[in-house]
Amino acid sequence: MKEQRGYWVFIGFAGFLSLAMVVGLGREQHWGERSQEVQLVAPTAAGLRTGIDVRISGLPVGQVVGLEMEPNASVRVRMKVFESYRRLIGPKSVASQGIDGFVGDHFIAISPDPQPASAPLQQGALRLPYTQPVDFASLLEQLVETQVALQGALRKIGGVAEKDLPVALSDIRRTMAGVNKLSSTLNREVDGIGPQLKTTLQTMDRTGVSATELMKTTNPLLAPTLKDVQGLAVSTNRLLNGLFGSGWLNQVPAP
Repeated sequence: MKEQRGYWVFIGFAGFLSLAMVVGLGREQHWGERSQEVQLVAPTAAGLRTGIDVRISGLPVGQVVGLEMEPNASVRVRMKVFESYRRLIGPKSVASQGIDGFVGDHFIAISPDPQPASAPLQQGALRLPYTQPVDFASLLEQLVETQVALQGALRKIGGVAEKDLPVALSDIRRTMAGVNKLSSTLNREVDGIGPQLKTTLQTMDRTGVSATELMKTTNPLLAPTLKDVQGLAVSTNRLLNGLFGSGWLNQVPAP
């Protein structure tokens, strides 16, 4: 009897734990909660599959429930977003594909655009623009090709430098030797012209001094002479005015 009672207690306790786990899982997965359908159109289904998470701000808010091929070979992705997160999606929201790390699970990320509680909600399925993710495989391939091309260019540059650099250095040495020779010639010419230039300047200086002394010597004689000439001109002018004023010149008979 006691064994049967212990058996049933164990069964009840196990059932209670199982029920608690199911309820907790249901709450986490939002079982029974209403959801809003959200759609996007992707050029390819790479990285997409049914059941992957839909996230807003890094937290799961729904799941991908279906993938459908369009007539133009694009892929329509149908998602279910739980009703409690519906107002976090607005006209500015954009969907994109993300991945956890480099080799983790893929998911659909929706940029949040919170709407006020008083704003009316759009009826029917929401359609979001989609940003195609970067193709890392293609990017790595391009990177490898670029690296190979760069290494080839460096090898060519090295070969050209190894061939032409000695010639360039030789030309530079010859040019510098010519510059040194020209500088030496100019120094010699300046040394030869210097004394002659100094003598010429001294001669010009002495000539200027002599001219200055001559002006000083002549100046006392020039001043009285100019004053006498000026006085003679004034006297002559006064005499002529007197003669014309008296009419004496008008009485002189013509020859």
